[in-house]
Amino acid sequence: LLVNPVSNANGFTRRIDRTNILGTLTGSFELMNGLRIHSNFGPQYTTNEDGQLVGVYTRAKRGQGAPDATMRRTSNTNYTFSNFLDFDRTLGANHHVQATALYEIASFKSVFDSAAALALPFENQLWYNLGTGSTPTLNGSYTKTALQSWMGRVNYTYRDRYTLSATGRYDGSSVLAEGHKYAFFPAASLAWQIGDEPFM
Repeated sequence: LLVNPVSNANGFTRRIDRTNILGTLTGSFELMNGLRIHSNFGPQYTTNEDGQLVGVYTRAKRGQGAPDATMRRTSNTNYTFSNFLDFDRTLGANHHVQATALYEIASFKSVFDSAAALALPFENQLWYNLGTGSTPTLNGSYTKTALQSWMGRVNYTYRDRYTLSATGRYDGSSVLAEGHKYAFFPAASLAWQIGDEPFM
């Protein structure tokens, strides 16, 4: 049976509904002269519903059998929480110290469910009440991962010319193997503002 394009278009229904909610909460407080703490919290929640109906008078069915339908749902719940300590102080006439400390965590959770059925009694029921069809199938998955990080950085400057910087990060991930979930990443550098020297 040949199905004309109009019947094929009318017989196939797909509807996708998406919701995305996100926000940011930020705070800052000066603990003492030159020392300030900053906190940021960023949650996000998303859902996705994808329903699909294949009617009888479509190219897939060719006017035979009964309609089929599938429903897929995905939800994601994520957040990031960061805390910073900033220290910035000039000591005497020649010394300047700037330091930053960071602690951050992040969490990611995803839930997926799908249901499908063949030979539904009515096309207008779409992908609802799939239990009325034959050979219903159910699938699902659940994943949750997390990150955790510490970071420290110190910059020391002498006479606005010579700067020593040292940085260290300690990062962890739940997806890595036991005994290898954390790693340390150090770095150091020297800088010389040669243009400020008297001989230049």
